[in-house]
Amino acid sequence: MAVLHHDMYKLSGNAPWMAGLENGLGVCAIYYLCCVPQSFGDGIMREIAEMGHEIGYRYEDMGL
Repeated sequence: MAVLHHDMYKLSGNAPWMAGLENGLGVCAIYYLCCVPQSFGDGIMREIAEMGHEIGYRYEDMGL
């Protein structure tokens, strides 16, 4: 068993393409959104989730 995950930062617009490729191969992955505006735009999360992938949220606590 393997766990495949992606952190979506500046090039998160590429994530739906990758998710579609993985979906076509029967692979499920976890896509982590990060604290950057690019991760939240244009329904990216919904599109990826509709392909059967999981959505997570990656955060960094820079206040330490």
